[in-house]
Parts: sequence; C-alpha cells; structure tokens
Amino acid sequence: MTSDSQKQPPSCTVCGASIDPQEEQCPSCGATRDKRHTCPFCGVVAVPTAHPEFRLACPSCGGPRIPMPSGTKLNKASLAALQASRRAYSSRAAWRVASGLTAAFGLLAVMLLIGVFFIAKLSFFPLLMASIIAAAPLVFAALAFRKSKQTQSLIQSSLDRAWLESTKQLAAHQGPIQAETLMQAYGIDADQASSLLVRLGANEEVVTQITDDGQLALSVHPPFRVAVPDVQKEPEQVEVLADSQQESANKASW
Repeated sequence: MTSDSQKQPPSCTVCGASIDPQEEQCPSCGATRDKRHTCPFCGVVAVPTAHPEFRLACPSCGGPRIPMPSGTKLNKASLAALQASRRAYSSRAAWRVASGLTAAFGLLAVMLLIGVFFIAKLSFFPLLMASIIAAAPLVFAALAFRKSKQTQSLIQSSLDRAWLESTKQLAAHQGPIQAETLMQAYGIDADQASSLLVRLGANEEVVTQITDDGQLALSVHPPFRVAVPDVQKEPEQVEVLADSQQESANKASW
C-alpha cells in the first residue's frame, strides 16, 4: 500500500510540470486554476504574459488577452476586436514572409539577367522583356511590404478598441473607476491605466468626474433616447379639411 509521501505530486495539465498542491499557478507555463484566466481562443486557463504588441498574451496559443475580474466575462464587442487584432497579426506575418521570399527571388532574377546580358549580348527587345520579368517579383515584394505596414495599424486599432470596450464594461459593472481600479483589474502599470482613462473619456457614453482628491473617475451610462411622438392628424380633422377644400373649389367654379 502506497504511503502519502510516495504519492506523485500533481502535474500541470498544460505542460506536465510538477505543481505544489498548495500553489494556484504552474511555475513553468503559468497555467492556473482561476477560471477568469481562461483564454477565449484556445480555452487554456493560464495567467497571460507580457507581449510587445498585444500587451498581454496567452502563454499557450499566443493570442491577445484582456484579464477581467472574477465573475465577469468579456463582452462580444471586446472579443470581436481581439479576434480582429489576432487576424491582423497573422495576416501581417504572412505578408512579411511573402515580401521576403519574392524580394529574394527578384534579386536572384536580376543577378541572372545581368549574367545573361554579359554572356549572350541580348538585343534591346529580349533585354526589355527579361528586365520586366525580373522586376515583377521586386514590385510584388514592395506591395507586400506596404500591405504589412497597413496591417500593423489595424492590429493596434483593433487592440485599442478591445481594451476600451472592456474598460467600458468594467465601468458599467463597478461604477466610477479610477486608474487604481484598472491597475488592479488588468494588472497594468499607472501610465497604461491613465492612458485608458483619457481615451475612454472621449466616448459619448462616459461621464467624467473629479474626485475629492483630484483624481479622474469615469462612469458609463447608456445613451439617452428621446422619443419623438408621431404627429398625425385625426381622421375627423382630415375629413373636415377635405370638405372645406371641396366647398372652396365649388365656390371658385361659380
């Protein structure tokens, strides 16, 4: 019969590393038992790690992450923006690879063209056609590189929209929020929290407040909707107006 001291310690379900039974987080990959750290893309429950572009990313799949307080899930707008940022990130990588490969192929074609020119002494027309064929990959490489630059801005704009939507959700849930609230909820520094507050304050659904100690606080309210009554004439008024118009027409005919 096996004693407790001979039992194997529990292992991480993600990386297989041994975990102390009293620990909530895997020391190797960052996986945790806290369900609020569930990745919306791969489903792994792990604490997000710092990322140079996504700010926070899943340690398993590398997708962008926004941590939320316990009992709160990201809304559809935030998830859609995160998905758009992830797609743009993958698209940029594809365009960069395409740009590099075609540029290398174009340079090789130019070198072959130069060698053929010195060896075969081509006439003007064959040389022109060969130059166009050799330059085509370089033109495509330049276009692909430009497309990757455009995709870069889409990554950041989608990511900013996701963070703003999640901050609006947090403000609607917890009432007025300050920079300290965002720092505790998201695990970000003071500069990032202040930047989020300032950008959120430009939204029409956000109400800006100044606390007694001079700190900026924001709260979110649904936009006001003013009901405009549909002004229509009563049927009796329409009939009276039609009769008066008919009498005026009869008098004019006399």
